[in-house]
Amino acid sequence: MQNHQSLSRIRKIATFVFINVAVTLILLECVLQVVFSIGWDAEQHHKKTSLLIQKIYWTLKPHTSWEEYFIINHANGADLVYANLHQPHATRGWSMIPGAHNENTHINAQGYRALYNYENRPDKYQVLIVGDSFTFGDEIDDEHTWPHLLQAQNDKLNVLNMGGSGYGTDQMLVTLQEEIQHYRPNLVIAAFIDDDLKRAMIPFRDYKKPQFILAHKQLQLTNTPIGDTQQVLKELSHKCFYSYGRIQSLSLFHYLTTDLTLMESEPDASDTTKINTAIFEKMQALANENHADFMLVYLPNGDELSSRDFKSPGETFFYQYIASHTLASLNPRQALLDAPFEKSSGHYKSEENNLLSRLVLEKIKP
Repeated sequence: MQNHQSLSRIRKIATFVFINVAVTLILLECVLQVVFSIGWDAEQHHKKTSLLIQKIYWTLKPHTSWEEYFIINHANGADLVYANLHQPHATRGWSMIPGAHNENTHINAQGYRALYNYENRPDKYQVLIVGDSFTFGDEIDDEHTWPHLLQAQNDKLNVLNMGGSGYGTDQMLVTLQEEIQHYRPNLVIAAFIDDDLKRAMIPFRDYKKPQFILAHKQLQLTNTPIGDTQQVLKELSHKCFYSYGRIQSLSLFHYLTTDLTLMESEPDASDTTKINTAIFEKMQALANENHADFMLVYLPNGDELSSRDFKSPGETFFYQYIASHTLASLNPRQALLDAPFEKSSGHYKSEENNLLSRLVLEKIKP
């Protein structure tokens, strides 16, 4: 009899809990549906809504991850940043294929974008440049990249453009670590845009990539070695890919539990500053250890070249870094804003690169 009463009590408690959980989930779903509806309407018709509704709406709105982006590209025959130009790299994530080329891009025998092969030239003033797609020269011919234009201005220089399309500051550091002793430059230039700081905070972008963490205030490289395409695909097959549907509470659950790298994610600003400060300090130390000077170049783009009042976190970081470290530096934003030509909304074109190369040469004074 007592066992029957205990069992009955357990059933009542379980029923009570089930009903409360069900009612809570239904109420949550109703609230999320209303919020999503209001947010969608506000976005479509440019209406203002409360900050809380905006945050919830942008959380629920379908996101794309870099991992999914890679899988889609792979299915379409483009595994890496540019088809037929890039290959997986064990420590950098991806690098250029030596000798590869397309209609306007040529990769030299050392695996970098240049119309000449690289060699150590102690008789020249050697400039090793690490950077991203703005330095690599996306969407322009070989002759119009700013490192090529820098080389063309002074035959006393030996310019080594080691910029990589899509690179973050972490990949720039890895490249410098692997190449500086071979080329023994007189000057190392690290050129970056605002987004490069964020790229250093994620383990996947276009393809699996290296990621530095701070352990006991020291940089530690993680997420390597990076395998080939099939190995990366196999790694991704073990992850739970999320998708968004009409059940918004399920979408919210997927968003909160996913371990994929969302394209729209914003890393913590404090962590971003700490990691990137350590990365640039390591670059500077590497340059000094190899008897080279170090120069930091900030490359403004987008809103930075359409509004004088706009200031990005990247530019703020640039000025904070140079204020607390002794080094040469250049921010061509004012010169670009004052220039009479129309500014590109994306990657630099020949006019911007011409001006940038002249400003860099003035700073170098070989």
